[in-house]
Amino acid sequence: STNGRTKIVAASHFTCWTPSHFTTVALLACVGRLWPNQLAWLPPPYEYETEKMPIDILFGSDRLRDQIESGGLQDADHVSALIDFDANVWRNRVAGCLLYP
Repeated sequence: STNGRTKIVAASHFTCWTPSHFTTVALLACVGRLWPNQLAWLPPPYEYETEKMPIDILFGSDRLRDQIESGGLQDADHVSALIDFDANVWRNRVAGCLLYP
């Protein structure tokens, strides 16, 4: 934050995520920092799941929500670290589930 303004810095590299994933997470982090009391997550149920938070289902874990609520996403490096993953490991893990490999 500079002079009361929030600054979003784009990362220079991405693994399997697109720049729009980075931007979405960065914007959510900014909202969480600027308006922590107004940020509200959609509660369950969501689709088939009646207990997990919808944001946790969409992200794949509760890490995004936890990081935003705790203020842990302070800059582009923190956002990049949160969304970084090994795409090859993921592809191998889901290969048996894909209709069109």
